[in-house]
Amino acid sequence: MEREKVTFRGAQETMLATLYGRALDSRSPRPILHDTEAEGWLGEVPADRPAVAVFEGLTMYLRKQDGRRLIERITGRFPGGQLLFDCYGTLGVRMQKLVPAVRNAGAVLHWGIDDPHEIEGWHEGLECLDALRSVDMPGLDELPLSGRLGMKVLARIPGLRDVGRIMRYRF
Repeated sequence: MEREKVTFRGAQETMLATLYGRALDSRSPRPILHDTEAEGWLGEVPADRPAVAVFEGLTMYLRKQDGRRLIERITGRFPGGQLLFDCYGTLGVRMQKLVPAVRNAGAVLHWGIDDPHEIEGWHEGLECLDALRSVDMPGLDELPLSGRLGMKVLARIPGLRDVGRIMRYRF
């Protein structure tokens, strides 16, 4: 039987890489990839030192109350640390069908964050250190011409320039 090479791009490639990572993790005696909604996994993480929690590509799929509960659980468990995550604004969530990766995956986005400082009220001492707009990210000059032009147009339109951000909080 001859081997056939299959090439995935975009959403298919991302979904396959995620699935493969979860499959490998499930065989581990101490898996680290967990359902963020499950209550038990956080209790297994030592809480005697500061922590950095990175949840990339997650917040927009959560409902606001679930995102808040996740942030409160993390900030309430550790003596200090940082939260690093990306998010969409509410306009980005409303425009989700225009994003090919979201549309092709059949995903549904729920939570948009328009005011990065709102989250500061969810835990005493939680402070927003950075809320970098996607249109202001370093390295945009390395995008193909169409991507560079698209980002420059978005950067000049109020509302659209806040459609995506990279967030960093200290607690």
